Amino acid sequence: MKIRDLELMLVEVPSSNGPPAVRSLLVRLSTDVGLDGWGECPSTFRAEDLPWRTASLLAMLEGRSPFDIEQIAALDAHAEPSIAVALQTALWDLIGRSARQPLCHLLGGLYRNHVPLAAPLPGQPADSLALVARERAEQGFHTLVLPSSGDPLHDLAALNAVQAVIGERTELRLDGQSRFEIHQARDFCRRLEDHALSSFLDPLVEDHTGKLMMLARQTSVPLSAGRSIRNTADVLAVACGGGLRSVVLDLFQLGGLNQTRDAVAVARAGGMGVSLSVSPSLGVGMAAALHLAAALPALDRAHTCYYPDLEDDILTESHPTADGMMAVPAGPGLGVKLDRAKLDRYQVG
Repeated sequence: MKIRDLELMLVEVPSSNGPPAVRSLLVRLSTDVGLDGWGECPSTFRAEDLPWRTASLLAMLEGRSPFDIEQIAALDAHAEPSIAVALQTALWDLIGRSARQPLCHLLGGLYRNHVPLAAPLPGQPADSLALVARERAEQGFHTLVLPSSGDPLHDLAALNAVQAVIGERTELRLDGQSRFEIHQARDFCRRLEDHALSSFLDPLVEDHTGKLMMLARQTSVPLSAGRSIRNTADVLAVACGGGLRSVVLDLFQLGGLNQTRDAVAVARAGGMGVSLSVSPSLGVGMAAALHLAAALPALDRAHTCYYPDLEDDILTESHPTADGMMAVPAGPGLGVKLDRAKLDRYQVG
C-alpha cells in the first residue's frame, strides 16, 4: 500500500454557544489500494495557503508506505506542527483500515469501550453558571471544569454556587487559565483548601515549572499542569520536580498520538494522574483521542472535551454522549465516516 494523493481542506462549523466558530484543517490521504485516511487539527491557515502546502506535502509523501510513520515524522517538509498532527492521525487511520482493526487495537488494545468526559462550564455569572452546572450533572457528567475569571472573589462565588447544586458525586476542577501571579495564587489556594476541588489546573501566569513546584509545596490544593506541557521532556521535568498530582495532555499541542502516548507513559512512571484535553474538534480529532483513551489504562480520569457543545460536525454519525461517557468508534481505523455534503457546506474558500 502506497500513498497516492493528498487533500487539505479548511472547514468551519458554528458553536452552539455562538461565535467563535470551530475551524479545523482536515487531511485526507488516499492510497493505490483505494483506502483513504483522515486527520484533523485546529488551524488558523488561510484557504489560499493550501495549494502550495498540498503540493509540498504530496511531493514528500507520494509513493511512501503509510506504515512509515516515524520516518515521515522525521522529515522536515511538514515541520508545521498542526499539519504534522493531522498527517500522523491520517496515517494511523490508513493503517487501521488496512488491518481492518479499530485504531485502539493497534495502540495497545481495547482496555475500555467508553471514555469518561469532563464537561467545561462557560464563563458566566454565578447564578446562571449554577444552572448550567446542574444541567450538566443531570446529563450524567461526573466531572465539570470551571474556568477561572482571574478574580478570586468571582471564582469563589462561582465555586460556591456550582458546588451547591452538583452534589458530592460530581467532581469539580478549576482551570486557572494561567491568570495568577504566584503571590496571588498562593493566597487564592489558601481560600480554596476547603472547597474539595479535584484539581487546580495551570494557576500561574508565568510558564515556569519551578514556581509551580514551589506553589505545590505550599498548599494542599491538588495542582495540575497542562498548557506548559508541549513535549515529553516537559512531563519529565514536572514529574522530577514533584508536588503536582496530575497533568492534562493535549495531543494537538504535543504533536500527535505517538508523542502523547509517550507522555502518558512518563507521567504514569512519575506517579501522576493523567488525562487528555481534546481541543474543539469536528469529529475526526475526537475519534483519535477516544481511541488513545480506550487503549491506555493510565488514562483513567475524565477527559476535558468540547465536542458536545458543537452545533454540528462533519461526520455521517456523530459521537454519542450518554451518562458523561463517549463510546469508542468500533469500525476500522478511526471508525468514522465523513459526510461529503457537510464538508461542502462548511468548507472555507
